[in-house]
Amino acid sequence: MTWIYYDADTARWQHVRIGTGETSQFEETGFKGSGDLDAGRIDGVPMSCVAAIEPFHGNTVAIYTRDPESDPATARWSRQVLDVYGDPMKMAKVRAIKSSAGAMAVAGGHVLQNGR
Repeated sequence: MTWIYYDADTARWQHVRIGTGETSQFEETGFKGSGDLDAGRIDGVPMSCVAAIEPFHGNTVAIYTRDPESDPATARWSRQVLDVYGDPMKMAKVRAIKSSAGAMAVAGGHVLQNGR
């Protein structure tokens, strides 16, 4: 997973790796990394977390968080698995479907919905 941002000081696009995603299911599924992603806020701070389905079309729900006081470009991000469901071989064939209400995740007791 890579954080991509525009650095106004250097007038260039920058990229920083913030996580590798799920890697332990590759032998079973042929997939690794992260699939569907959605950025969210914690305590009103934008881009302080990223929720992911892992690996690509996978069966693991994870959230990446950083200290909301830190700069996202230089912050240390941590990954926490929220849930693992189903058989990875069956789940590799299932696509994540977002409801009309949007994806929802819970981080540190805060409910995140549609990046807010």
